[in-house]
Amino acid sequence: MFRPRELPNITKDIVINNDIYVVAGILYLNSAEHQFKHEKGAWYIKVDDGSFVEIGQGAMPGFILEERIDATGFDDFFEEIEE
Repeated sequence: MFRPRELPNITKDIVINNDIYVVAGILYLNSAEHQFKHEKGAWYIKVDDGSFVEIGQGAMPGFILEERIDATGFDDFFEEIEE
């Protein structure tokens, strides 16, 4: 299983898939329930009014991947965790 890194290494705009991508230096993670972004050293979650709010110092998005995606940049954004 893989989760987002607390401080992902964002160096360029990149698309891993439709749900994981970097645009203008901002990493976006989309799940069926939530949209997260990492910007300026912090994680944010999209709320009902469409804005993003910071999820708190040291807080991590609830975004887990069962398997590694074989794509350039994946390891810059995700780390493996024990089940």
